[in-house]
Amino acid sequence: MWHAEKIFICTSCRISCHKKCYSKITHCCTLSVQKAANATGGRFFGAELNSLVDDEQAVPVVIDKLFVAIELRALFVEGIYRKSAAIAQVRNARRTIETAPKFDELCFDNVPVHVISTLVKSFFRELPEPLITSDLYENFVNASEVEEAFERIRCLSVMVELLPKCNRSVLDRLMYHLARVAHQVSLSYIVRQFKKASCSRLDELEGTACQRTSRF
Repeated sequence: MWHAEKIFICTSCRISCHKKCYSKITHCCTLSVQKAANATGGRFFGAELNSLVDDEQAVPVVIDKLFVAIELRALFVEGIYRKSAAIAQVRNARRTIETAPKFDELCFDNVPVHVISTLVKSFFRELPEPLITSDLYENFVNASEVEEAFERIRCLSVMVELLPKCNRSVLDRLMYHLARVAHQVSLSYIVRQFKKASCSRLDELEGTACQRTSRF
């Protein structure tokens, strides 16, 4: 378990509990047992991150393809990382990835976008070692709680540099991807609010016009 300043967080299922309650836990995490049973992982899902990269490919080719597919097709899709996909479709997509002769020949053009986002979440969830490694997690938490903004950014930057090279590269790509998603979500919200305001204004104008017409 990772030990943060105020709580304990299970590295497998992410359930948290207060330090005073930890001693009262009477059962083991079933997800950690399952992970131990499947420690070997697959070719992509559950594989060690450093086994998926090399000197020429700093980010695993499959996860980069999944990111690109979302960035090209789904930035304006509402709830892209919130809504669930059909289990059968996800299983088929996972099987296609795991059995692909060459990862760089995979194509996700015809895969539903929510299946793609589910694959992204599954990849990071099933990493044997979290992207932000267990030994640095507490330091990241402490750095994120620094009140002064400039100092907080400096501390987080230092912590990022302490990550393994492959973790840094993937984290950088992930942050870029999420920034694009967040930007489009904000833009979509502004557009929706503008449309609502415009429709409301048109309704007011039509109502006023009808009132004037009824006077004649």
